Amino acid sequence: MNIKIIKNDKEHEEMMGEFDKLLEIVMKKGEENTDREILDQMELLAIVIEKYEEKRWPIGSEPDPISMIKFIMEQKELRATDMKEYFDGKTSRFYEVINHKRKLSLNMIKKLHEGLGIPYDCLIA
Repeated sequence: MNIKIIKNDKEHEEMMGEFDKLLEIVMKKGEENTDREILDQMELLAIVIEKYEEKRWPIGSEPDPISMIKFIMEQKELRATDMKEYFDGKTSRFYEVINHKRKLSLNMIKKLHEGLGIPYDCLIA
């Protein structure tokens, strides 16, 4: 097998196929019974694949507070009216924050953290 730097999605797909073949061998034989050369090839392929994926599909930094709030709302199936307790008791205040018309206050951040478990570092932008 010729392991090389991945430069496009087609090569990525090919290398993933090679990795899957090697993984199948290891799963059948067990890691302790697999030839060291195969294990080394798998490790090298994993490194090359990971580097391409990091470059091709970078994972951004921490989500912004609004994205995090929306994500938690979706996960907990909350509506805007359910959120007013975290936004000074006003649904309109929630909409102001979500629409970037108002910043989160310290009080809102504290309530969102305590009530919904959103980490402080995700709420402070």
